Amino acid sequence: QRKSFPSTTVLIVVDTSGSMAMIEDGVEKYKLAIQAAERTAELLSPMDRIGVAGSTDDIEYVAPIAKLTNKAAVISNIRKLRPGGGGVYAEPSMKFADQALRAEDTKVRHLIFLADGADTDMYGASLGIASAMKRDKITTTVVAIGDGKDVEFLKQLAAVGGGQYHLADKASKLPQIFTQDVATISRSAIEEGAFFPEPAIGEEILSGIDPAAIPPLYAYCLTDLRPLARLGMRSPKEDPLLATWQYGLGTSLAFTSDAKSQWNAFVRAHYPPV
Repeated sequence: QRKSFPSTTVLIVVDTSGSMAMIEDGVEKYKLAIQAAERTAELLSPMDRIGVAGSTDDIEYVAPIAKLTNKAAVISNIRKLRPGGGGVYAEPSMKFADQALRAEDTKVRHLIFLADGADTDMYGASLGIASAMKRDKITTTVVAIGDGKDVEFLKQLAAVGGGQYHLADKASKLPQIFTQDVATISRSAIEEGAFFPEPAIGEEILSGIDPAAIPPLYAYCLTDLRPLARLGMRSPKEDPLLATWQYGLGTSLAFTSDAKSQWNAFVRAHYPPV
């Protein structure tokens, strides 16, 4: 993503109740939660922001929300996460997240709430808080560790929060779940606004096409040109629109806009939606 593009803020609130000290396949559960948060930090770009807090009788940051310009320092703080006593409390956790994320001015603001599927207490106004956050474009994903009596509530929390619900029957699945979720919510690198593509002169991929006949587009996904790729078309901001590169004996092609009417002026003009 270009530096001028609005970045992402991810807040991870982790169950640090006593059950997270339990050993699964030779590893304490909380260490797998740490690993999941670390991988999330590694996945995000230096322009993004992340925070990690533990939730039990109190909710406290181990890594306050900060820009990832120094990932090593952030990851060092994440590794301070430790289980305590008591349980994990939904309403205080949601209030904490609501206050923290509303203070952020990034375009994408996202909560990952990790809770015990069999031991989550104090539902309170959690659903209402998550719904209000969603109205203000703050999304909530919920990850339940293990099945149990609280799973239905946790599913509802994710549904009203506009995020995903994941059931981790084993804590070892947490790193994969966290990184998949963050990869999904950070796919918002879209440049919108009408423009005319700028073809690269002499590129074989555009042979026989009159540059003046290329219609305007309304949006495209922000990408970088991969090494050894040939650029066929670019945007006025120098972003790739059409690129080709060799793969083995074949050729691959990427087009970063769309042929549908929302992004394509020709289709919009000639084939209006029914």
